[in-house]
Amino acid sequence: MTDHASPATETEIREALARRPGDPDMLLRLASAAMRRGDPAVALAALADAAALRPDHARTQIALANAHIIAGAHRRALPHAEAATRLDPGNAQSWATLGFLNRALLRYVPALGALEESLRLDPTLADARLALAATLFESGCWVQAAEQAEALLATQPGDERARMIAGLARLRARHPAAVLAHFGRAFAGSGEDAVRAAACAEAALLSGDRDAALGHLAAAGDLLSHPATAVAAGRIAEACGDLPTALARYDAALALQDNDTAAFTAHALARAKLHANVQAGDAAQPPVHPDRWVTAGTVGTIGRFGDQLGQYALARLYADSCGLRLMTLPWIGQPLFGIRDAAMAAVPPAHYVRVPPDDPVYAAIARWAPLEPAPVLGRDIVGPFVPLRLAAQRDRVRQMFRLVAPWSAMADAARSRLLARGRTIVAVHLRFGDFLRDRASDVVDPRAYAAWLEGIWPGLDRPVLYVATDEPARALPMLRPFGPVTAADVAGGPQPLPFLLDFAMLAAADALAVARSHFSRWAALLNVRARLLAKPAPGNAALMSFDPWTEDGPP
Repeated sequence: MTDHASPATETEIREALARRPGDPDMLLRLASAAMRRGDPAVALAALADAAALRPDHARTQIALANAHIIAGAHRRALPHAEAATRLDPGNAQSWATLGFLNRALLRYVPALGALEESLRLDPTLADARLALAATLFESGCWVQAAEQAEALLATQPGDERARMIAGLARLRARHPAAVLAHFGRAFAGSGEDAVRAAACAEAALLSGDRDAALGHLAAAGDLLSHPATAVAAGRIAEACGDLPTALARYDAALALQDNDTAAFTAHALARAKLHANVQAGDAAQPPVHPDRWVTAGTVGTIGRFGDQLGQYALARLYADSCGLRLMTLPWIGQPLFGIRDAAMAAVPPAHYVRVPPDDPVYAAIARWAPLEPAPVLGRDIVGPFVPLRLAAQRDRVRQMFRLVAPWSAMADAARSRLLARGRTIVAVHLRFGDFLRDRASDVVDPRAYAAWLEGIWPGLDRPVLYVATDEPARALPMLRPFGPVTAADVAGGPQPLPFLLDFAMLAAADALAVARSHFSRWAALLNVRARLLAKPAPGNAALMSFDPWTEDGPP
């Protein structure tokens, strides 16, 4: 907040307000003074009074947004930032604030738009450019993220936040020389952090230099003290043919950070390779134009199983609809579903799918015209899978994600063991784990599922309840009256990929209640048996019926 007039003490401002009650400029100055002394409650009260007097005043709206941000109330700040940009569309800083807020709320599409508009109005806004680079990185637009961070480094070479984004984005884009240019000199004798050391090791490994990779990791100290170095150490071991050591390293990485994408993907692929001794199946792909291609570079690098299914489905459907060759990085869907795509060497600039109804990617999938010229070529397809827009392709998607041997046999055997306990499979997914740490508002009380079960149980033919959960001790007590069964009861022995059994049972259930998770939402999308489908209602106090193929909201 900036005062128009020269600074005054808060006492003087209050005295002026006593003489001129309701003066909006004095209310703004009072709010600014309160913020300077760290009292956002007083500031918000003053700003609310000022906004009531002048609701169309852009400066008041952005001040309200900033006060809510300082108070930690980002959702309350958002409408005020939106109002400020609407009232004064030429104010670059207001657009930047709107971008910051949307990014904090994980609303990447509006965040990208707001930050780009801010920089169009004022290309010198360093914080907006850094936020744009970070948002692009978090969205999976690796090349564009690196370019924005490097543009900032050109004017501010000492900005270590920008250098970190640039180096890691170049690593994700598989540009090893650029990674070493950003990070290689940084930790020579300076005890650089594990993330940079691991990035340099991964870059050296991409270049085929295992000795250099080991040298970079040696600079990081204890290899198992950080997920990034543990994963890098595992990749080096795997490259040397030592799969047991690699698995131990990946296990260590997951123990340090259970939702680390790199650790999940590397671990799952190694376990699948060890169990089935294959990396991909022989699923047939449609005819393609060999010189016309797109890539799916976020698959295996952002999110775990459910996220990766959505990312791959979007790119695969688009490639098939336009007769393009699709290239991917290694991901767990390859061995599970018999997927065989060409391997990419490097990730190209992204085409980020922003507005489903207007985007050429969605248009091509909707018209399913493989012989027509593709509007997007040579790009990395990045964006959300929106079932409502792609419902016409549900059969193609379900065919795409059918388990192949030996995984299908393991799932069928577990389902048979479950049916030995009853006739109607009811499955629920209760997610805790990293949600409790990072997404507490998405955790649903087991009592909501118990209430749903009470309502449907009497009308089912010999129901048996399967509970997919990452924390049975939290999930099961409230469901005891329904005799819950878990993976441990039907696995029939150690499982090479424990998550897969839960997914298969959710996808094969006759009645299914999902969590606020892409994992069980994808199980619902692939489920062809269920006649009862439920999801958490707003507020998470109860469940409500839904059709996963006609709703495009968040899980």
